[in-house]
Amino acid sequence: MNNELTKLEFNAYQLIKKFASERNGFFELTQIENGYDLKNQCHHFKIIKKNQTWYLVVLDDEKEYFFDGTNENTPFRYQRTYIGDWDIHFKDILGK
Repeated sequence: MNNELTKLEFNAYQLIKKFASERNGFFELTQIENGYDLKNQCHHFKIIKKNQTWYLVVLDDEKEYFFDGTNENTPFRYQRTYIGDWDIHFKDILGK
C-alpha cells in the first residue's frame, strides 16, 4: 500500500479512535443499515460491514477509500478489526 493511503488510513483511524474513547462530539454519528456514518465539516468516514468484513471507509473529494485493517506498514504496528470496541462506544454515544 502506498504511503499516501497509509497516511489517509492512519489519520482516520486516530480521529475515530479519539472520538470513540472520549465521546467528545467531534463527529456527528449516525447508524446506517450496514454500520456507522461519522462526519463533521472536515472529515467523513464510515465503518461498514460488507461480505462479513468490517471496513473503514474514508470519503474524500467524492472518492471512497476502503481499508480492511490488514495494512501493517508504519505507523501501524498490527492488524485491526475496524468495528472492534468502537461498536460498543458508538452504541453508547447513540444511546445518549
